[in-house]
Amino acid sequence: MKKGDNVRITESAKYKGQDITWTERVTGKVTLKKGSFVFHSSDKKLVSFRSKTTCFFIDSPCCGHVYALEITEDITIDCYDTEVRIELNENSKIQYLGKKYIKYDYEIRVEEFDSYGKSQGWGPKKTLIDNTI
Repeated sequence: MKKGDNVRITESAKYKGQDITWTERVTGKVTLKKGSFVFHSSDKKLVSFRSKTTCFFIDSPCCGHVYALEITEDITIDCYDTEVRIELNENSKIQYLGKKYIKYDYEIRVEEFDSYGKSQGWGPKKTLIDNTI
């Protein structure tokens, strides 16, 4: 599988998809327009998806192997912050976009504060790097 390849939707997919209960709450509705894209990420490269409800990000995720699902008709669905859940079928069009990863720079550190101004400690500065494989 290389960048730009189409990904099959099949019942015999090796990757069975999410197998735990989702705990996120619905935060509203979103209308996805025909011709737009939503994105899925995985730690491992996938060559196929199963026909099932699958989580997608409205914006491109920050890291992992990234896949784009083309929206083939206008739909209004539940939104979970920046995620949506879409039922995949044999007509779904998914393309592999490549791999993104986060590079941590530990020499530049930023103190993080909660909404009350209390220090939450020091964390690394994260820099997003688009690495296509």
